[in-house]
Amino acid sequence: MRKWRFLTLLTVLTLLLAACGTSTDTPDPGNPGGPEEPGPEDPGNPDEPGEVTCTVTIDDDVTVMETWINSDSPCDYYLAGTISVSSQLTIEPGTTIVAGKGTRLMIEDGGRLVAAGTADAPISFIGHLAVQGSWYGLCFNGDQLESTLDHVDIFWAGGVSSGGSHVCRAAIGGVNDGGEVVNITNSRIVGSYTTGIDATEFTLGEFSNNILAGHREYGIRVSPENMPALDYDTNYGGNGLTMPDGSSAANGKQYVYLDSTGTPPNAVDEDVQLWKNLGLPYYLNRDDYTYSTSAMWISEDSVILVEPGTHFVAGPGGVLFLIDGGGLFAMLGEEGNEIVFTSEVKVPGAWEGFWLAGGGLLADHVIFEYGGSELGSEQAIIGFSW
Repeated sequence: MRKWRFLTLLTVLTLLLAACGTSTDTPDPGNPGGPEEPGPEDPGNPDEPGEVTCTVTIDDDVTVMETWINSDSPCDYYLAGTISVSSQLTIEPGTTIVAGKGTRLMIEDGGRLVAAGTADAPISFIGHLAVQGSWYGLCFNGDQLESTLDHVDIFWAGGVSSGGSHVCRAAIGGVNDGGEVVNITNSRIVGSYTTGIDATEFTLGEFSNNILAGHREYGIRVSPENMPALDYDTNYGGNGLTMPDGSSAANGKQYVYLDSTGTPPNAVDEDVQLWKNLGLPYYLNRDDYTYSTSAMWISEDSVILVEPGTHFVAGPGGVLFLIDGGGLFAMLGEEGNEIVFTSEVKVPGAWEGFWLAGGGLLADHVIFEYGGSELGSEQAIIGFSW
């Protein structure tokens, strides 16, 4: 009976995956899964597996090199508790991991996760309870080594483990910005109670062709340092995708969250860092440490180019762009495809604007709205200092 119920869960999730699809082809917004219609099961509340019979239960830390294998069982591994990974953990294609309630996989100092699935045999992390946030997800902490998630499906993660903090508050999150890069490609992160990916506390490496859908908050949160990694093919909003019951898989907050306290990377050999128009507005805010000013520091040798049509929305805390000597922030819009800086709060002076501290600002076909809050003795959308 248990096995039958678990197979039912996997069938439902398979339907949801088909609805979301991560092939290299652009999904059809009307039917993202292709010609097959989803079955009658409700993916928002599928049968729960109960006491799942899995091949292996993992309740010990990974301290030496270890490989989790695809045993061709409906459930290969069951995660119980918080598992610390301080060595290399390799997961074979097609492996299914069921995460118990409140479970977390911590990739820590010296740890590395190599989860390389394939289009035909993705690796699956499935919450034991088919509800948003039934487990915490993956967390990168400390001086971890380069990790790779390719063709990996993560369902029902993103629970809140620490109130008032955004540390590891996502299906894939981090504790600090140390360690090597995390590559995330061809993967589906679905059904987080918070955010799909919080890349404000770890560094993105290769990032492409992912689906971030069905989250209560954002599809992704990024630091300024991670902006150049974002790609055009990822579905950041879950828009155009549906659950098997026909309901929308759109995320609750239709923005790409941009942490507005930080510094974009410096240009290397005169490279320009491109901030792409991803089809969703960037939401400029700082959730933690609200007593401090939200400031985007365009430092010396940082060269930023914003694509036409890109929209930025400042959160209620406001935001300041400070362009230091040698830095350049270029916004080159087009007629009918303007770049927009506006505010979530539609009142004059809701955000601060741009402060040129010896740096350069280029603006062509740019709309500035609701800026010019008081900054020292100045009150203007653009200020200057020498």
